[in-house]
Amino acid sequence: MRAGKLDKIIKIETYAADDRDEWGAPVEVWTALGTYRAHIVQGSNEEFFKAQGIVDQSAIIFRIRYVPNLQLADRVVYAGSYYNISEIIVIGRNHGLDIRTVSTGESVP
Repeated sequence: MRAGKLDKIIKIETYAADDRDEWGAPVEVWTALGTYRAHIVQGSNEEFFKAQGIVDQSAIIFRIRYVPNLQLADRVVYAGSYYNISEIIVIGRNHGLDIRTVSTGESVP
């Protein structure tokens, strides 16, 4: 993996469900796992029909250096949008990671 190809910056967030509001209900809280340099291996936009109508969904594969403890429950923030992690592929002997993501359709506030 060449450092010059890692030309994008992504943020990985992890979900913490331990927080509760004043009534004891769980509160959705995302904490930053870190900010990483990444290379976009492949990106695609697809339109397909779902029950609510036509849905535009984008999928991106990010390649980053190895990050321990990365899970499918985490998410990626890139270019003002959130992406759910659908697959994590380890490259070599913990040399790097290919992270397959799918857009959630939400934008960063």
